[in-house]
Amino acid sequence: MKNKNSQLFDYTMLFSLSIIVSIVCICSGCTSVFHNGMSNTAYLKNKDTLLTIPENISVLRKQILQNARQFIGTPYCYGGESPFCSDCSGFTKQIFAKSGINIPRTAQDQFASTVQDSGEPIPGDLLFFRYKKDGPIAHVGIFAGKNSMIHASEKKGITISSLEYMIQFLIGFGRVSSLDARDDISSK
Repeated sequence: MKNKNSQLFDYTMLFSLSIIVSIVCICSGCTSVFHNGMSNTAYLKNKDTLLTIPENISVLRKQILQNARQFIGTPYCYGGESPFCSDCSGFTKQIFAKSGINIPRTAQDQFASTVQDSGEPIPGDLLFFRYKKDGPIAHVGIFAGKNSMIHASEKKGITISSLEYMIQFLIGFGRVSSLDARDDISSK
């Protein structure tokens, strides 16, 4: 099943009790992701929690996180914006597009198009980073709650990362205004 010349293979098998197992194989190896279809939690094969989608967020924000979770294991490629490879802003753009929300293509433009808030981020908000003090926005990810984000890492591809290291580069978070506006309409 492991083929070093392979691109990306995503095998999904349905087992009893609604357990879905996705096996994502990328050139260098395989990672197994187990998702219990009856809950909002995905697990790595060693049962460490990969992502638990919070219950106390809007339906649309849950959808953003569920869509993002499906891309975990996708390889990174600069300028990419597809299910087969993506960079950070291409990833966030396609995740929001899957929920019917159009955001700009680059991290810098995504930052400019969001509403910056001085409060706390809500899962589904965009997190923005710069590596040089006065440099441009260099990275964007989706806040997943519990001090973590889903993003396109140059080394790991689409992954969930703790903000422990990246917090030093965080310049803030941006709220996609149509995300909450659309959810207000859909909840009436």
